[in-house]
Amino acid sequence: MKDEIVKEIMRIMKEKQVARKVELFEQVSKKKKVSKKDFEKIVNELIEKNWIKSIYGGNTTFALTQSGLKESKLK
Repeated sequence: MKDEIVKEIMRIMKEKQVARKVELFEQVSKKKKVSKKDFEKIVNELIEKNWIKSIYGGNTTFALTQSGLKESKLK
């Protein structure tokens, strides 16, 4: 389940390159059943892996990193 959500997040990020957290959650939750708590946990893991990066202050927005792009091509 978690791997499917990670793949969906990375697919969206690969397509958009930059996405707001709310927008990302909405798109993921349309295809996969995920709670906000689990989503937050997965996003934090992706940030720790340096696959995505949090940018901007007020409205949390994520950008796909080079290592995230490489990783998304492997999956």
